[in-house]
Amino acid sequence: MTLLFTFSLAFQLHGISQDNIIPVDEYGRYTYYDVVEATGFDSIRLLSNAESFLKYYVNKKRRNSIKKEAGLGKITGRSSFFVFKKGSLGKNVDGSIEYSITIEVKGQKYRYTLTDFYFQEYERNRYGKFVPVKGKIIPLEQPSSKINEWQWDAHRSSVNDKMEELIEELKLDMLRVSNDEKVKKAKKDW
Repeated sequence: MTLLFTFSLAFQLHGISQDNIIPVDEYGRYTYYDVVEATGFDSIRLLSNAESFLKYYVNKKRRNSIKKEAGLGKITGRSSFFVFKKGSLGKNVDGSIEYSITIEVKGQKYRYTLTDFYFQEYERNRYGKFVPVKGKIIPLEQPSSKINEWQWDAHRSSVNDKMEELIEELKLDMLRVSNDEKVKKAKKDW
């Protein structure tokens, strides 16, 4: 009896932990948000680093979505990545997750916001390629049906993993010093 109770408790705790993978803001949207101190960097350098990060990280189809507002110290962009489902013969594209990224710079700190996560469903066309299904864009916050709940949780988990990687790369790139500045510092010492 105690063994049965232990297993049921473990499954309940596992279900609870799966629901709260992605942070939620006060409006109920999935949002990654943080303010990071960058001592020794001015706002111009941070904004330049943010722009180069977005140009590198945003996929090629969405490069025109990058908008820079230098007067406000803000740069925004949209990007996406594929999520997969396991089929009988391997992994297949199930869809793509689209999201927006905003980086704001002020003084010697910057703020990043990753939000507006949407799932774009894909299907195989008559030529065997995966293409987006028209009209099937679903907010990631929307609860799934019981039939595909495990797949929806897997997509949320892959979003969490991908966003954690993106945040780590962003923090490294924002504190990058260009080669020109290194040369100038070396010349000043002599």
